[in-house]
Amino acid sequence: MLTGAGQAMACSAAGPDKHVGSVTAVDQQAGIFTILDAEKRTPITFVANEQVLSHLAAAKRAVIVPFEQADGGLAAREVHLPTN
Repeated sequence: MLTGAGQAMACSAAGPDKHVGSVTAVDQQAGIFTILDAEKRTPITFVANEQVLSHLAAAKRAVIVPFEQADGGLAAREVHLPTN
């Protein structure tokens, strides 16, 4: 089960189709991760490929997650660490 803030709504400061938040869980076997959305303070779970999941190991702070709708949920295209 995938959840999202209004499913397609993104963090307004990050731009369209992006969420910003702190990583709270990573499940490599299931291919998913969850962030606590910085704007709405709700958890959002994304499906992700191995490359995206491997970048999360270094995430010790907030991440920016560009996403797309996929199978009724959200799929992370990549993960970025904010520069500020």
